[in-house]
Amino acid sequence: MRQHRIAAAAFIALTLTVAGNAVADTAPVREPLRDIPEIRAENGVAKATFRVSRATVPVGNTTVRTLVYNETYIPPSIRVARGDRIELTLVNDGDQSTNIHYHGMQVSPLEYGDNIWTRVPQGHEYTYRITIPDYHQPGLYWHHSHAHQSSERLVMSGLAGSVIVDGVLEGWPELASANLTEHVLILSAVQRAWNGDLTWGIQTSGIPLLRTVNGQTDPAIAIRPGETQLWRFVNQSSDHYFNLELGGKTFWIVATDGNPVPVMTPATRYLLAPAARVEVLVQGGDPGETPLTTSRIRTGPAGDGYPAERLATMVCAGEPAATRIALPIARAASMPIEDLRTRTIDATRTIVFDETDTDFRVNNSVFVGSRVDTRVPFGTVEKWTIVNATGELHAFHIHQTDFQVVSVNGDPQPFVGHLDTVNVPIYGQIEIIIPFTHPCVLGKFVYHCHILEHEDGGMMASIEVYDPKAPAANANSALPEDHDTVKAADPNATGGPFTLVDQRGATVTEADFDGLTLLAFGYTRCRGACPRTLASYARVRSLLGNGDPSVRYALVSVDTSRETDATLASYVQSAPVPLVALRGTPDATAAAARSFGATYEPQPPDPDGTYTVRHSTDLYLVGPGGRIFRRFDLTASPDEIVAAIRANSARVPHRVAAAGSEATR
Repeated sequence: MRQHRIAAAAFIALTLTVAGNAVADTAPVREPLRDIPEIRAENGVAKATFRVSRATVPVGNTTVRTLVYNETYIPPSIRVARGDRIELTLVNDGDQSTNIHYHGMQVSPLEYGDNIWTRVPQGHEYTYRITIPDYHQPGLYWHHSHAHQSSERLVMSGLAGSVIVDGVLEGWPELASANLTEHVLILSAVQRAWNGDLTWGIQTSGIPLLRTVNGQTDPAIAIRPGETQLWRFVNQSSDHYFNLELGGKTFWIVATDGNPVPVMTPATRYLLAPAARVEVLVQGGDPGETPLTTSRIRTGPAGDGYPAERLATMVCAGEPAATRIALPIARAASMPIEDLRTRTIDATRTIVFDETDTDFRVNNSVFVGSRVDTRVPFGTVEKWTIVNATGELHAFHIHQTDFQVVSVNGDPQPFVGHLDTVNVPIYGQIEIIIPFTHPCVLGKFVYHCHILEHEDGGMMASIEVYDPKAPAANANSALPEDHDTVKAADPNATGGPFTLVDQRGATVTEADFDGLTLLAFGYTRCRGACPRTLASYARVRSLLGNGDPSVRYALVSVDTSRETDATLASYVQSAPVPLVALRGTPDATAAAARSFGATYEPQPPDPDGTYTVRHSTDLYLVGPGGRIFRRFDLTASPDEIVAAIRANSARVPHRVAAAGSEATR
């Protein structure tokens, strides 16, 4: 039996058997709930700078040394309306690469948007510019680090925050105009090691688990008798989940995962998956205290268990509300929520979550960032069957779009709204309908288990939504038949420090890359991929013309035993573009290849003296300091490369990462 630290998630239509809910009934002096400060859009733009650094911050009743934004455990919420733009600058003064994913948001996955392939190395900065489309659903969202193989650690550290898109109550006009008190309630779970540092993942060693609300232990949430409040829960833990109860009192669900529900629904318990959100109406009753708790949970024979705990306390006191709102309220007929079962299904797919003793998988494959696992034509609607082949729960999540659950283990489900994260039962399956119909889905993004231990372990796959009216970028560009390529060693490499020599014998380092450079690894006698690389360079240069951003062209030779200054000089002279040809000692070449994630394998010479070097064939758009801005397959369209050059022409890093940074690992 395998033991994983956390494994669970849920949605409203799925129940889970749990054990008793005993919570100690104590009456300590509680500090009031600290509401999250907000960054609001001004003149249609919400601007913020989040600086990553290591700091010692209060978490619950102790302190933890961890990576955070702006030296605080919970950053301000970003509040916007549809049509607004978010301009968020991420400055990385931390000790490893990171990025930001805008969880659940219907925004573009392209450059400057919700692109999880963007990496911001330590010592660099990057500005996200995200426009909230008019069709975006109103509600609670969040952002968090999505650096693959580091996501669990970075989210648990505190590199996460909330986003509010205004209008969640607009379908109930009487509530929208009532000026209700709102609380964003951020749920998190961490452990503190003996030296004060954050532990690496949730441990089962007996170290106390810190489960907090807005970074506090059992804060008091004030409410008046008869008052109605909007509580907006987000589970920002990397692996943990919460089974919420309010002392047996009824609360009313108005939105799930940032999606208003078609019918206001009563509940006394709600199982909140890692990454999931639920927005509820809570009403004050008689004066007194009511515990907000998470009940005891077990996630399956291969999963984990957690005790019940008091998270916060609702304290009802003061003058009664002038008017008690009678709940439930019917949603306005003029603002219906679409039942996706009315849509025509264009295709069906089966996605299997599985695991081995060493990794986690989707359709029997671990995640490879350079691979596209699923291609979907834009404008279609698909039905996916998500299968859990394991003895623990998994949480399915897809980026850029929502979906509707239509069956669980073959049982049809009522229409209760749309989600972006859903629990898949042990040795069971669900069916969901996914619309790929909004422009925000055009591009490449991912789907995965949102138990981040599992995602980091490989339970993630990439999806590309393409416009069928436009030819695929690589439809007519197969690799030459005589070239035997190898895969990149690290498709998530970020580039960085190197020391090489050019065709004149001059030393070239990453510090000399002060603009944009197209770079590839190859060798001067290559008969297949390298001529193709130079042809792509020539086409890119032609398309850019004279008035567009300038770019340099470089080739790093992986033929360490044969290349000389004279060989490179001759190669440069015959190249169709102004080429910088670079070479190095075996150690220097290997170090450069590691920085860029490139691979090469020299082959024995043939009897006639000819030889080959098998090598990966990616093209890199490199920025200042040697940082990879974009990675392209050799078959990428020159038009696509030109578009990336123009999009990245204004990007300037915070500063160059020093030697020994993550880029050299």
